[in-house]
Amino acid sequence: MGSTINFSSDQLQQQGNETDERIVRAKRVPEYVKQILNDLDVVMNKNGKGKTYGVLHQLDGEHVIDLEKFAYHEQEFPAELKEYDIQNYKIAEVESSRLDPRMKKLISEQADIFKNKTDINEYSKKIEQLGQEFGKLPTFSYNVKVAYDFENLRRLIAWEQHYSYVISVEKQQGIDTTKSMELIKETFEYIKQVLNDLDVAMNKNGKGETYGVLHQLDGEHVIELEKFIYGEQGFPAEVKDYYTQLIQRIE
Repeated sequence: MGSTINFSSDQLQQQGNETDERIVRAKRVPEYVKQILNDLDVVMNKNGKGKTYGVLHQLDGEHVIDLEKFAYHEQEFPAELKEYDIQNYKIAEVESSRLDPRMKKLISEQADIFKNKTDINEYSKKIEQLGQEFGKLPTFSYNVKVAYDFENLRRLIAWEQHYSYVISVEKQQGIDTTKSMELIKETFEYIKQVLNDLDVAMNKNGKGETYGVLHQLDGEHVIELEKFIYGEQGFPAEVKDYYTQLIQRIE
């Protein structure tokens, strides 16, 4: 509204121009701006709770039409602008959900590396390298399921490091390492599966053979995987809440 009406303060205060339609409209602009800012504050910072003037689409405001008739001179919101905004929103939505291309490349490379590894002596070295590279790159996505899948991979890497340490201590103390070796093998297998499925999801448009261990692919073995990582309670509710609230705040 402000970009279509440009008057100085002196002009707005001239009593002789009170009947000039342009001056009348210009004086109404600050009130509408105040109302929009108030309602945006309620939506963005107060979870939709608070007094509003009913001038926002996102709150289904009862005075949106009045506002738009004022802003667009009885035409309401122009159809061509609606279409423009819709198309740009779709583009932005797709772009915002994309991960760093370096991460996609890393996942592809690591999926190939892990696919052919069977030697227990290579487990720790390869997972340590994966952990170092994985930690250097951003994993944020506006898709909460992607956040869960990367959290699972991060936890699996941490478990491998833990079991490697336990095995080294057990060897030093002459303790049987059979159980720990079984756990580290299972951890390695799950890492291999998650990497494979992430590669399918991120680099192959979801087309390819999977192990069913990703949230974003509605994998049938996700619960089984998460019981291995987190125990019988599965994926911690507080971690899910953290990612959900983080994404909501950024949106």
